[in-house]
Amino acid sequence: MDFTSPNFNWNLDMGTFQMLPLATGKTFAINFYDAGLGKPDYIIYKVIGSEVMMAMDNQKVDCWKLFNESNYKGQHATKTF
Repeated sequence: MDFTSPNFNWNLDMGTFQMLPLATGKTFAINFYDAGLGKPDYIIYKVIGSEVMMAMDNQKVDCWKLFNESNYKGQHATKTF
């Protein structure tokens, strides 16, 4: 496929999210490409706050919450990372 602008591989989204300058209220439009599923598209992710999570070693870790809404083939979905 001939790309007209730079894009990120959607299979590496968790690695991409780690590089973002996350802060409450920020919104990111990331041009993701999912091989075999059409052309790259800008996907909106919003930082909706933070949450303290418990790690495997019982340590508390303050984590950013990254939210996404989508519609695909008539199905509405929400995801929080």
